[in-house]
Amino acid sequence: MSGIFTCFLLYFFLLFLGAIYNIWNQHVVISENEIVYWRLGLEFKTAWEDFETIGNYLFQEGLFVDKSQIKIRTWFLGTIETYIGFGQNVFIPISFFSNNWRNSELGQQIKQYAPHLFKKENNQFV
Repeated sequence: MSGIFTCFLLYFFLLFLGAIYNIWNQHVVISENEIVYWRLGLEFKTAWEDFETIGNYLFQEGLFVDKSQIKIRTWFLGTIETYIGFGQNVFIPISFFSNNWRNSELGQQIKQYAPHLFKKENNQFV
């Protein structure tokens, strides 16, 4: 019985370490043509025109992506051309990288490369 308990403890400890690693090692790379978002074992790559909207998800503000256009590279499956999530939206938590992201250099780059996101957002409040 103690062997099973030890296995469960080890499993949850490794799960906890993976979650901490994921939080500390998330990053985005922005270029003129696309944005690449990396988190534990996954790399989401998509063109600027494929972003749908700015919104909130799990207490963070970020960008929602048209999941039919995203390309995913995983360390265990290689490159996947189709999003195979469980019906969730593809979300890049931009506020994770900058508290006041809209006024930061990151926000200015997003406004430069994806102005359509801000036009949609402004039209929602008119």
